[in-house]
Amino acid sequence: MKTSITNTAFLIILIVTTHGQEPKISVLKQKTDSIVDTKTGVEKYNAEFRVSIQSSKNETPELIIPTVSTMLTRVVACRGTKDRIEIAIQVDEFGIGYFDYRLEGGMWILKSTRNVCALNGQIAPRLAQVEILDEGIIDVKLHKDGSKLGKSGWEKELLMKDHKEEKDLLVERYALQNGVFSLVGEASKYRPRPDTKTKENHEQNKTQQDNR
Repeated sequence: MKTSITNTAFLIILIVTTHGQEPKISVLKQKTDSIVDTKTGVEKYNAEFRVSIQSSKNETPELIIPTVSTMLTRVVACRGTKDRIEIAIQVDEFGIGYFDYRLEGGMWILKSTRNVCALNGQIAPRLAQVEILDEGIIDVKLHKDGSKLGKSGWEKELLMKDHKEEKDLLVERYALQNGVFSLVGEASKYRPRPDTKTKENHEQNKTQQDNR
């Protein structure tokens, strides 16, 4: 069954990167026609993220990532150049995924997708900021006890928040090691049994790579 949905943009995020001369990036989340798996009858996509690199020449094409608007899904970090876009997407309270796109022959090609970390009911509401750094490093920053968790609630996109108000955040650092993002240093107190989570993350990444 295919349901037609008016193509109406329902969320716009403007990102100004702070990594030297990297360009501005805009992310538009937009509803689309519903795409249903013919075998299972399960809805696969009904929306998309449209990622654009802002430049005066407008020579870089738009990156389109299918998604499902009915789930609590949002872009939490994005970093790009004229021929590469790295993007981190949070899905509900389940986890954060990393996607690496390269521009080849005028088209964006997904080169890799990996799980950054799992989330839970304590961590997801405390998520304050996610940063994609150099050398395969991603920082996940969390509000501490006593902070205003409403700033990280699902009613607002993470990238639209003013991160200058609260500087003292808990930081979990994840580094790419042997093709897998692994926790470096201490886990936050909101994450039980980090070793188990790292093992689950490794197994999920291996499954994704085997299926490609």
